[in-house]
Amino acid sequence: MSIANTAPVFAAITKSNQVSVFSYPNLNGSDASPGNSTENANLASIVQSVINRGGDYRLDTSIKNFTDTDLRAKLDASGFFFMTDMEHGSPTDTAFLPVAAQTTIRDWVSAGGVIMMTATGGSADTVFLNTIFGWDLTTTSGSTWALNTANAAGTPFAGGPATLSNLSATDAIGKGTVANFKAIYGTDSNATVAAISYGKGTVIFLGFDYYDAGIAGTGFQASAPQYLADVTTGSASTDVWVTQMIPRAMEYSAALASNYILNQTGAGLERTNTLVLSDADSDVVTVAVSAVAVVQKDSAGAVIAANDQLPNNATLLAMMGVSPDPVLDGAHVTGNLTWAFNSGSEAFKYLRAGEKLLLSYTLTATDANGNVGTTVLELTINGSNDVPVIAGVPTLAQDVVVGSATALADFTVQDADSSTLTVLLTPTNGSVAGLDGWTQTGANWSKTGTAAELNTALAAATLKATAKGSASLQIQVTDDNNTTATTLYNLTAKDAPVVVVAPMIDGVSVTTSSLVLPGGVTGQTLSIPLVTTSRTEEAGRADAADIPLVQSNGSTILQVQVPVGYGLSATGTASIGVTPGGITLKSAIDAVTSNVADNTQLNANGQAALNAMASTSNVVIQTITPVAASSAPAKPLVIEGTASATQHTALVIDASKLPAGSALTLNGVDFAAIVGAVSVTGNTAGQILSGDAASQNFTVTAAGSQVFAGGGSDTLSFAASSTGTTAKTTQLHGGKGVDTGAFSDAKSAYNIEQHAGYTLVTRIDDPANQVKLVNVETLSFADSSVAVASSTTQLAVASLYQNILGRQADVAGFEFWNTVTGTSANSLGATALAMAQSVENASNGFAMNGNSAHDVAVLYKALLGRDSDAAGLAFWTQQKDNGASLASLAQAFVVSTELVGQYKAATDWDFAG
Repeated sequence: MSIANTAPVFAAITKSNQVSVFSYPNLNGSDASPGNSTENANLASIVQSVINRGGDYRLDTSIKNFTDTDLRAKLDASGFFFMTDMEHGSPTDTAFLPVAAQTTIRDWVSAGGVIMMTATGGSADTVFLNTIFGWDLTTTSGSTWALNTANAAGTPFAGGPATLSNLSATDAIGKGTVANFKAIYGTDSNATVAAISYGKGTVIFLGFDYYDAGIAGTGFQASAPQYLADVTTGSASTDVWVTQMIPRAMEYSAALASNYILNQTGAGLERTNTLVLSDADSDVVTVAVSAVAVVQKDSAGAVIAANDQLPNNATLLAMMGVSPDPVLDGAHVTGNLTWAFNSGSEAFKYLRAGEKLLLSYTLTATDANGNVGTTVLELTINGSNDVPVIAGVPTLAQDVVVGSATALADFTVQDADSSTLTVLLTPTNGSVAGLDGWTQTGANWSKTGTAAELNTALAAATLKATAKGSASLQIQVTDDNNTTATTLYNLTAKDAPVVVVAPMIDGVSVTTSSLVLPGGVTGQTLSIPLVTTSRTEEAGRADAADIPLVQSNGSTILQVQVPVGYGLSATGTASIGVTPGGITLKSAIDAVTSNVADNTQLNANGQAALNAMASTSNVVIQTITPVAASSAPAKPLVIEGTASATQHTALVIDASKLPAGSALTLNGVDFAAIVGAVSVTGNTAGQILSGDAASQNFTVTAAGSQVFAGGGSDTLSFAASSTGTTAKTTQLHGGKGVDTGAFSDAKSAYNIEQHAGYTLVTRIDDPANQVKLVNVETLSFADSSVAVASSTTQLAVASLYQNILGRQADVAGFEFWNTVTGTSANSLGATALAMAQSVENASNGFAMNGNSAHDVAVLYKALLGRDSDAAGLAFWTQQKDNGASLASLAQAFVVSTELVGQYKAATDWDFAG
């Protein structure tokens, strides 16, 4: 007899409404004879009372001990779990709350479970939660707590009592650093009712322990037979903690625990569950989401027109997925279908507090014979009030001029679920204008309208500061649920700068203005326009405009000679002491450098130059920013400073705006930090010139000079005349990149000594005229070029400095290690070991202690720059334990393929000294 073909059948959709009250025997009173202090029994009677009044719940008291092996199964059967006072059990006692139970509860909540934690008249409640979830909630107290209407919106607590009072054993909690903490009654630091999200679940804290709150005659013992007598009706049974807080908390918990009810939170929503599907004749069955119906309701439950921001049906259908496919494979009569709702980036923010969006998804099951079964899966999305958003307010204070109406940044106000907003602007140290149609009350301005209307008006707003100093504009936005957002727009009011137009100087109109530099030093900015051929010569060089920049006691101590095609601005100090000059110079360098390496080098060399000056002497510090047209002028821009025992010149030159081929000449300049690709000639004995990462050309004509070219491919030239009998070494430091040391005569005119890390070039006819070149890869002479050699040992030593000591080599140290490495007394391994065992490396946290495994791990970290792998650590530790020396191990590391691949090329050397 054959079985008639049957259609697939979905099992009925069930939603858990079980309320589990923790019922540890005699936890807080006598179960045999419950009194007013038996809070477990009191709570069970209150829950039963809610059920008796029509609440769709079922009381459960089967969770009696956290040591139960079926604890998770019992929790899974519950819609939510009431945790009660713990007078005869301690959450710090693992016999009462085992570690395994902590994990079970934590995982259950994370997966979507809901705990209602009642107070304990002390800290046991927070200790219980902190122990399980790793939180740092604090126990606090108070006399009354006000409803937080913004946080309660969209929950059953909305519309609850305006305040809650302190009954016996009522306490509160502070959030500490706990994320996703929402105070319902009170504040973040003192909340007597709060909701805390954890994973997909929630913990609801109720700050009353339900002492003397029982309700007699509910019949709760039918579901809680461990209580051998009824409770007595307590004096607190008529308080709102009982009549309102428990029903509202249960309704909220039921909504949170249900897989079919979602709450709009401002982010995408996800929910998943399973359905049972059967087909009596074991067909292959597939399931598809075939349709979705949408209904939107207001807070009173009335159907309203769907919001125009509602996604279309195709988008809503795509949010629901089912698996597996097929659900039934033809070999089984029943199977589990998993449905998963994921709204992606759609947050349904347009739903207002109290509104609901009902999504009814039709699932259609089709078997291999074309028979069809359907079910409707209904999801409810509860709206909540979104706080207004104020965007576009600058994070830094905006500078404004006292007495001048200044346009504000284009800040905007928005609210996803409010049709109208009210904006209130409150200025401090100023007045607002430009707001047509707004209401002015004293200094305050307000207007109610749509976000678009308000933003159009705000775009025209101006603020006029009254006095010098701090000013602000408080922006307050209130939505139509009376929820407010406030932010402060900060401003700094300054006096209008005093601009003095100087008379024509050497045929050029020069403007100056005063300012206060970092460190409180008074300075000035001087601007020179591009010099043209129409300039009228008045004094000095006929082919350049001679412009004094700084004067002292009637004498010019810094001036520029500006040829046709150049202009510039100069900002800085008059002559000041060398010590305060350090702050001014650093600030000037910081202002023109964004690259960390450039900034570090320029500041170090600038400070070295100041350190070489007598502390009693003075220094002029200026930032000079030359400009030119599209092509380089024919003649160099000349800067004439003063370099004497008592008066010095330190410059920061930002040449980054100059065209290629531009040139500068520096006379009487002790120090110059040069930014940008430019050619620089320095003519001052003992000068320090420091460049950046650009490719630059440096020429020095005075012995004893120092050039630090920085990164880039630089050319460094020495063109000094005879230095006499006193030897003065000039140092040309190429830094990183491919750098060239250039000499004007034939190679035969010089004696060349190549050392490890540096090269000495000395004129044969003038032995006192010597140049030390560091990090220079090529020597260029009038008739030939010579490559500066670098050996494999040198490459390795440079790498060991970087890997072990975390820095570039210094010249003296590099030469020392290069000399001893490879001799009978040393090898690369011995050198590496000596560096690894040095005091400097120990200060980096890599000290050795004689333990083989530890010392091998130090070699990995110091030499290879990484943690050891397990296999390598075991192998080399065994080698050490078998008698191998640390030096031999270090040698193996240094010549390994891994480290050889890290050898630092000469173009990456940037040695100090």
